[in-house]
Amino acid sequence: MENKEIIGKLKDNAELAMASYGYYDLITNDTNQSFIVLKDKESKAIIQ
Repeated sequence: MENKEIIGKLKDNAELAMASYGYYDLITNDTNQSFIVLKDKESKAIIQ
């Protein structure tokens, strides 16, 4: 594997990790109530 390919894969993994952490922060953070309300509506719609 060449260095450019390794660097590209590392960048992709870093972007995925940042996106995952941002999503987790939105779910667990109580300051963003609109996201929690939307999540609750969607989960209730799926369950019912």
